[in-house]
Amino acid sequence: MVGGQLAGIAQYLGPLNGGGTTIFSVNDLADATLGPADLRALNSYTVPTASSYYTQLISQAAYYDELTVSAPGETVGSTGFVTLTLQVDGTTSVNGQANAGFITQVGTAAPISDIQYFQGNQTLSDTIQIQFGDPFAVEFVLGASTYPTDLLSGTADYSNTARLTGIQVLDSASNPVSNPTFASASGLVYTVDGVAPEPASWFLLGSGLAVVAAFRYRRRFV
Repeated sequence: MVGGQLAGIAQYLGPLNGGGTTIFSVNDLADATLGPADLRALNSYTVPTASSYYTQLISQAAYYDELTVSAPGETVGSTGFVTLTLQVDGTTSVNGQANAGFITQVGTAAPISDIQYFQGNQTLSDTIQIQFGDPFAVEFVLGASTYPTDLLSGTADYSNTARLTGIQVLDSASNPVSNPTFASASGLVYTVDGVAPEPASWFLLGSGLAVVAAFRYRRRFV
């Protein structure tokens, strides 16, 4: 589903499958409403007593899109390359981790998954071969996981953001291409710097700055 998203906040208190009678208190967040401009995921838990059961708790946000890349001097159907860069910021406890990256599909080829697992902050890049003027599918993924075992609490907090920070376009000889343009099935505006804010976001930002400016102006004459 192009432009599809998983979003929501969930809380749980009670036994989990495989956890015996251990009572888990779990908080989850998975939000992809802004697409690759701002993916968010959080997973945390607490238990009153240690458990020997192995349990994995996962919160995952995903956004699906189709991109078409064009560039001056590059004919439709000619080969090129695209490098996607995702910056992920977050914190983890010793038993928490993130998983983030891209799942892409060009034409009828099998999807290619480049999902990495890590703790703390991470910059992820993935280069795929494309055909100029032909759409390709891409899924932006961010997950937060915790692993309750003998620890009474754990957190994987990636609610700060994961964001697409760059799209580099190369020609068939892997030389950078100037002035590429991007069309998306979702309607998001992609640029070489990632995803441009929607007009509504710019309006809110501008309104906020105007309020601050007015407040400072008044203070000068009070």
